[in-house]
Amino acid sequence: MRSIVIFSLLMLAGCASSPEQAAHEAATDRFETCMDNTLASFGPFRFGTQESRLKAAEICRDVMKTQ
Repeated sequence: MRSIVIFSLLMLAGCASSPEQAAHEAATDRFETCMDNTLASFGPFRFGTQESRLKAAEICRDVMKTQ
């Protein structure tokens, strides 16, 4: 029983993230959402040339900043 409690506490401690990491993950999610909305898509597939992806990245780079 004691080993189960210790294991559970270790698992919870491993899942905790720092505020900086959480902010970075949120910024990455915002960027990916922006890219998904900017590029052409058909269902789960995204289409775009290298040039269109670079242009979308330029448009979306501002969303990486902390809001």
